Amino acid sequence: MAQLDQDGRGRPAAAPLTPRPAAGTGRVMTFPKEMERGLFDNVDRRFIRILLLCLLFVYGGMILLVATHSSLSEVDVSANDEALQRLLSDTVQVTLDPNAFE
Repeated sequence: MAQLDQDGRGRPAAAPLTPRPAAGTGRVMTFPKEMERGLFDNVDRRFIRILLLCLLFVYGGMILLVATHSSLSEVDVSANDEALQRLLSDTVQVTLDPNAFE
């Protein structure tokens, strides 16, 4: 049977608190040695290699594509615009009713 606390509510008694050393007693608390690790000790090296290769591939490819991209002249842009307009006018018939939005 569990011990009753002082007011008799039937709850188990709390464990006694351990006293802490008073400030200025000269006792220095240190970080546990088993918790002292380097920054990259728990990092999976295979994951880091794959991540770096993917970043190199993606961003290297983007830089390569931007560097070798040939700019279009104004004549090429206007020719592309006209071809697109002809294509859209042949396939899409747009009629606007002026009273449709009233």
